[in-house]
Amino acid sequence: MLYGAPSHRLESQLVATAKVLSVPAQVIHFPGVVLMSFHDKVAKTSETHIVKATTRLQLGKLHRVHMIYRSVVHSQIGVTEGTEQLSKLIKAPPEYPVRLRCVFAFCCAFVICLSSFGGSFLDAAVAGCAGGILAYLQLHAVKRSVLFANIFEISTAIWVAFAARALSSWQGDYFCYSAISTAGVVLILPGFAVLSSALELASKSIVSGAARLVWAVSYTLFLGFSLTVGSDLWFILDSSARHRRQQAADSLTTISYLNGTLFPDAESTDSYNSLRQTFGLDLDGSWTFVNKTSNVSKLYHYQIVGCYRDPSWEWWRQALPIWSLFILVPLYSLFNSFWNLQPWKSKQLPVMVSISCFSYAARKALQHFIGPRNEVVSAMGAFVIGYVKARPLPFRIPLLGPEALSAPTPPRLVFSGMSTQESSKPPIGD
Repeated sequence: MLYGAPSHRLESQLVATAKVLSVPAQVIHFPGVVLMSFHDKVAKTSETHIVKATTRLQLGKLHRVHMIYRSVVHSQIGVTEGTEQLSKLIKAPPEYPVRLRCVFAFCCAFVICLSSFGGSFLDAAVAGCAGGILAYLQLHAVKRSVLFANIFEISTAIWVAFAARALSSWQGDYFCYSAISTAGVVLILPGFAVLSSALELASKSIVSGAARLVWAVSYTLFLGFSLTVGSDLWFILDSSARHRRQQAADSLTTISYLNGTLFPDAESTDSYNSLRQTFGLDLDGSWTFVNKTSNVSKLYHYQIVGCYRDPSWEWWRQALPIWSLFILVPLYSLFNSFWNLQPWKSKQLPVMVSISCFSYAARKALQHFIGPRNEVVSAMGAFVIGYVKARPLPFRIPLLGPEALSAPTPPRLVFSGMSTQESSKPPIGD
């Protein structure tokens, strides 16, 4: 539980361990809390213990905990030795120091800005700096202040959105607000919480799954609200930026409503008669005219969804071509695994990256044929992860053996993070 073990399997694994050790016990799991009750049939008494831990995904230590658990359950080591190994593991320092983990966070935000949010190299650099600062605050400052820990996500999302809006308001359109603000906070998105809650609900753990899911939804709403607050704070300081944005938005879709009768001129008589024959009546009533001028985006350097990219701009201000995904997707999977403290010498690392690439390729291929149907495309990505993990592939059996517990976790996180581009809609004007 401390290192992010699959929460839907905690109760069953603890009960199985108790049976192997011949200890009569009952287990109840809540998010972050496990209640264990031990029974004494001779004295007819019971003893209840409450185990509470803050979950932080650490793939390397999670794998070692699983190996200790397997050794104890299969009677390879005794309970005393297993307890000593767990104590040493808990006291051991993290796999990477704080500064190196900040570098990993920078790389994650940099790569995902290029691959999933249409950012340029300038946008990716700013998003990477935001991700690195966010990681430093999460790993260093949060531990020193309990009050700051309660508002950490909201406050960081506000200043990231504030900085992104300030940069995007500069004349010259060098920066993209939606790419910077979304990629800058990608490491604090509740993807792992949503994944855990879905698995818990699927395994009939209604209480813990529902509680975790409600928290994840509320947390997401708070993040969206924080991004809006940060953007509006800059608009308060710079009223001209809000005016330019509103003027460009109004120019994109100008709608006019007129009441009256449509009469033909000398050149459109045939079209008019054809319309009258089609509708069988005079063309009178209420008319709506929508301005869809094609040069509005070029005039204001503005579009509703995403960021405007003029073809005449320099290469470092353009979005990367689609072939770059062959490089960016494995890189993001690699850096995301390092961010979640996967040892770089582990045998599971290449399998994690491979499964991530398989899932993303399947999603992209299916999306090419059926279009942006997110529910079907997402289901295909998840199916590929489960199928590749469950299949006894020849290249995976000698490489990993039976201890590949945590291999699917980074692919699921990558699949969730990299799919944000198709499933999210930036606010109008971004």
